[in-house]
Amino acid sequence: MLWNYIKIIRRNFVKNGFISFINVFGLAIGIAASLLVFMHVTHEYSFDSFHTNRQDIYQVKGKMNYGGTDIYLSALSPAFGPIMKNEIPEVKGFVRYFYDDKSTISTENDEIYFENRFKFTDPEILSIFSFKLKYGDTKTALSRPNTIVLTESTAKKYFGDKNPLGKTLYYNSEYAFEVTGVLENLPSNSSMKFDLLAPISSFPSLDKNKQNLFEDNLPRLGAFQTYLYIPELEDIDAFNEAMAKVITDKKAFDDDSKFFLSPFDGMYIKDNPATSKYLVAFLCTGIVILLLAIMNYTNLVTAQATTRSKETGIRKVIGAKRSTLIFQFLFESAVINTFAFALGFLLLHLTIAGFISGLDLEFDSSFAFSSQFLTVIASLFILCLVLGSIYPAIVLSKFNTISILKGGKGKKATGTVVRKYMTVFQFAASTVLICFSLIIQYQVNYLKEQNTGLSKDQLLVVNIHKDAGKKYPSLKHTISELNGINSVATATNTIYKDGTWVAFTNSPVTDEEVQIHGMSADENFFSTLEIEWAIPPFQEIRDGDVVLNEKAMEVMQIPDTLMGSNLSLMGEENRLIGVVKDFNYASMQYDINPLSIIVAKDTSSGFFHRGPKMYLKIDKQANVSDMLTQVETTYKEFIPDYPFEYNFLDEAFNNLYKDEVQTARMFQFFTVVAIVIAALGLLGLASFAANRRTKEIGIRKVVGASVFNIFYLLSKEYFKLILISFVIAIPVANYFITEWLSGFAYRIEVKWWLYSLPTLLILTIALFAMGSRIIKAATVNPVDSLRDE
Repeated sequence: MLWNYIKIIRRNFVKNGFISFINVFGLAIGIAASLLVFMHVTHEYSFDSFHTNRQDIYQVKGKMNYGGTDIYLSALSPAFGPIMKNEIPEVKGFVRYFYDDKSTISTENDEIYFENRFKFTDPEILSIFSFKLKYGDTKTALSRPNTIVLTESTAKKYFGDKNPLGKTLYYNSEYAFEVTGVLENLPSNSSMKFDLLAPISSFPSLDKNKQNLFEDNLPRLGAFQTYLYIPELEDIDAFNEAMAKVITDKKAFDDDSKFFLSPFDGMYIKDNPATSKYLVAFLCTGIVILLLAIMNYTNLVTAQATTRSKETGIRKVIGAKRSTLIFQFLFESAVINTFAFALGFLLLHLTIAGFISGLDLEFDSSFAFSSQFLTVIASLFILCLVLGSIYPAIVLSKFNTISILKGGKGKKATGTVVRKYMTVFQFAASTVLICFSLIIQYQVNYLKEQNTGLSKDQLLVVNIHKDAGKKYPSLKHTISELNGINSVATATNTIYKDGTWVAFTNSPVTDEEVQIHGMSADENFFSTLEIEWAIPPFQEIRDGDVVLNEKAMEVMQIPDTLMGSNLSLMGEENRLIGVVKDFNYASMQYDINPLSIIVAKDTSSGFFHRGPKMYLKIDKQANVSDMLTQVETTYKEFIPDYPFEYNFLDEAFNNLYKDEVQTARMFQFFTVVAIVIAALGLLGLASFAANRRTKEIGIRKVVGASVFNIFYLLSKEYFKLILISFVIAIPVANYFITEWLSGFAYRIEVKWWLYSLPTLLILTIALFAMGSRIIKAATVNPVDSLRDE
């Protein structure tokens, strides 16, 4: 019996070759696209799921209230973890984690690299967490001070294919660390990102800053992320109270900080609400794409139902039960769905590399074979079988036998109304996606093109190592003399990349608590970046002066009459020398916050705590590539022991909108997929309508109907459905667009013509999709179509 059903499937597939191809290919495209979406979403939600103990690991975080605002911090003192383990029996272990993103690592052959993923931690990181050690012993790899563990890719970078165990690397060109282990490369769904690990027990033998960090012996805020291993913890609130009691007993209540546990399992999504929001949008898009493909398939199958009405009627007459017919059609749909799913999975593997690189996603293609994603694939396959098989099988088995055998086609059972609903949904969904894609792209372009209040173009920022010290002024002077360099400035931060430091202070006027952003810069900073003055300096700027932006003056209610006065900001007395106009020093997604810039000489020790940034304004007439080469050569003459690292300020600014650009690309990609699926469906329906009404078209042509009359006759129903879809889609699109734009302080104004573009695009695509098949049918010689009558 099954073999007979397979023969029928093959016969129908060959008989309706073009429509069958559209059916299977459209479903395969939808399945491949939805699998890509679900893979990305599954990957993001699977973060840290490879850790065996993830449900028993908790990060300790602190909360403090300043100026009526809750501030959450995750950096604690080095003593916090050890004290909690000693004082609270439930704590079985702890891991401290210190970020050192401004270090250099060199080899015995004097090869040197900047490393921004060098971390200091405790040896227990290899036992509490599930990072796999390829070479070395988990128990001893980080047990001694001045040892180091590398990831596999990092070991290859420093030592090639040689065994790195026992080799020596130099931290900041001064401190020798022995390689005692090599980890397998971290999974892409790990929230803890590092390339090198060294034990925190090394701190006492390192520089003075690290020694000072390690001396704090009270459980309070500090510089170390701290994770506690607490198996089978039942009551987090009770544990938080126990922590509070320990802190009180240790007399570490020097501020209003409160500490609490945050479960490590699921922390990545919880701590990134913006990411979670986008993932929900992507998930909904994937579901819509899948539904479009399944509806497309269902539409075409039920539309072809009338061609099989006599087959169904005869089977019923000779004794076939409805259940038998349902089984037959279920089997046929299941075979076609399976074939389409296999083709979709093939398309997935052919496009996955381009999808990842094109959208700049951070996961490797091997995730497609992970247990989490294979579960998703199996679930999706079953869903496709159910949704793509049941309704067509019911429709095909419902034909009225008497009506069919009298010469009718059982039209009442062909699902015409449902098919119209599905067509409306297809084009409404496509319209919403087009609208959203356009708005995202316009918003990203708007943010990038806005005047930020400073000059970003032709600005090169060079990272200077903190050990450059006395060589820096000479380096700065020499570079400033290069032909093509207009000006040079120094600051503690790279705007748009490093951010600013945040401090809490009191208004010198009202004594009100204020959160203020800050940085240090020399007196050339303002002219080099072309920052405009609201109140220019009334005399020469000197070391230690402070410059505020207009927002800081407003929030702290400082009157202009206090210009030149000493203000007490963040515990220091600084002379207020001037006020700059508000400029965007961070993403334009947010409003401008209060900013203070402490003016310091380029020899100031404050610049060399983490390493200064040298801002170089390159002349517009100069060749940027040549200037970059000259600057690098000069840099290496003065600082040969450290690598040359730089970035351009306009690139750093554009990188602020990486997530938005990624979202725009993803929506554009899936919008194209949705349009292709909808167009294929419309093409299939038009083809089927033209084939079914061949004789009618021939008769109409004989009695004088034009090609336009026939085109209007066959297409008017579909254009009505498309117009209905617009009426539904535009309000829906407007709602989601308004909600999304509300998250931006600077946003575009949505004008009516932005909605007219998707409408025209859909109508044009529909016209071409239907037009070619209908016009072909309308131009056939009526003698050929009526020959067998």
